[in-house]
Amino acid sequence: TGKTDYVLTMKDVPEEYKRRILVCMEMVPAPSLLPRYIDVLCDQYRRRVLKGDVEKLQLSLAEEAPTEEIVRELSRATEVQEKLAEVQKSTSMGMTESIVEYLNSLYRADQQPTKTGFEPLDQVLGGFAPKSINILSGRSGMGKSDFSIFLAVKLALQGVRVLYLSMEMPRTQIMARIASRVAMIDSRRLSDAKSLTEEERTTVAVLLERISKIPLVLDEQQGLTIAAIAAKIRKHRPQVIFVDHMQLMAQENPSRQGWENLAETSRAMKRMAMNENVIFVELVQQNADIEKRGDKTPRMSDVKGTDGYTNDADTLMFIQADRSADAMNSGESVDVRLFIANGSVGQLPFRWQPQFHRYLALSRLEE
Repeated sequence: TGKTDYVLTMKDVPEEYKRRILVCMEMVPAPSLLPRYIDVLCDQYRRRVLKGDVEKLQLSLAEEAPTEEIVRELSRATEVQEKLAEVQKSTSMGMTESIVEYLNSLYRADQQPTKTGFEPLDQVLGGFAPKSINILSGRSGMGKSDFSIFLAVKLALQGVRVLYLSMEMPRTQIMARIASRVAMIDSRRLSDAKSLTEEERTTVAVLLERISKIPLVLDEQQGLTIAAIAAKIRKHRPQVIFVDHMQLMAQENPSRQGWENLAETSRAMKRMAMNENVIFVELVQQNADIEKRGDKTPRMSDVKGTDGYTNDADTLMFIQADRSADAMNSGESVDVRLFIANGSVGQLPFRWQPQFHRYLALSRLEE
């Protein structure tokens, strides 16, 4: 059954049967029995110590040692047992619970990394870790919002509850991007319903109806505060939250320096991720300094409010697209590189079709 435990089973078994039992059972305790396992081991150790002290007392009595000396030995033995009892209690309540929690987490779905559904990214990151802060940074026009909306839909299609918090793009624009991708209709044409044929309008309606039940909530509100995000988490109970973008959040304390507000916001988001067991994907702007450098490889210092965000980030990603390509007019795709600056370090190349808000893996050229 996988729940047989050596220590608990062998504790009261006669010696002549122990060897046979050992052949028939595993030596590793089940994780759920580990607290009891350690408690029994501690108790057996205390009994061995006590047995030794009792034997000393009996010897002192037999040798007719002074009564005061025997009483002191008895007091010392009692004190040792009290200290061992404290150790036993603290071990059971502290380290044991941590071990059990870790062992159980290996089998709990909510403690496993959340796969994005975009194979190239999952191969590099292994998914978003539980209770993590994941930063996606890039200059304007590099596709931060496009890529995050793409990932949000990918996650929701797998049944992951997603909350997309937008502070600059209305829900209608986000839905237009989603419609463009699922229907493979140029997003510029979708902005003008009159330019669509009856067949295209029907296609968009049918495809959007198919994904209407996915657990994706689109929320638009300017100047979000930490308290407002906490309230939205309680309302929607998401697993993954996209924040687009961090520089547009309200300053918690206008009298403070800008970097101080950034640092406090970042720490509060990290606490929220830990306490609410959610994953944050935070979109953060990049400094303009990268445009002045010959080497365009992004650095951690390129993130606006660097220390305020990067110190609390579990994963830091930079997105960089080939803006020289006129993909919107030519219908071609654009080269994109995703730089992973911490955690799994490396570069991830793929393709972007901005006219369809679609991303393609280079290996198979498919979503």
